[in-house]
Amino acid sequence: MMEWEDPTEASAARNQEKGAEEAMFLQVYHRWVQPVYRYTLACLRNQADAEDVTSQTFLAVLKAGRPYLNSPKFQALLFRIARNKVIDLVRSQKRRAFVPLEEWILPENQTPEWTLEESLILRKAIAGLPEDDQELLRLRYIAGLEHQTIAELLGRSNAAVRKAIYRLIQRLKVEVGVQDAQ
Repeated sequence: MMEWEDPTEASAARNQEKGAEEAMFLQVYHRWVQPVYRYTLACLRNQADAEDVTSQTFLAVLKAGRPYLNSPKFQALLFRIARNKVIDLVRSQKRRAFVPLEEWILPENQTPEWTLEESLILRKAIAGLPEDDQELLRLRYIAGLEHQTIAELLGRSNAAVRKAIYRLIQRLKVEVGVQDAQ
């Protein structure tokens, strides 16, 4: 004898599962919306475009659903979507993809420790870095991603990312003339 499923019970179970998935998405959204927005704004240098790309990124996450949200590599996947959305927008608008990183590291209202000359030297040093190196610094210091997440996003090892960032910082210190406090 075949058992029939009660349609009201099945509907209630689906609604409960949908509610749990929505709650999970909201939790992820609130945790990651600002880092994703800062990253897209650093890349696009246009508030409206950054907001649009951030929204598109989370819409893609929402469409992907629970398997995506439960992924152990969620952060890397999230920023890969954001990065691809930035690239898509830039290609469609045929404009430069990234804002010079030095403009984000040194805001216009600089702290008194920085002289104008030192700021200009650092800006020039960062502007002289290859785009891949600037992207590493954007992901680490603007988006605030951990080394492991950057490694997953870029398809590199954690050690390679750590070493590359360390070397970039050391190179910038030398170019700017900053001495390490011993």
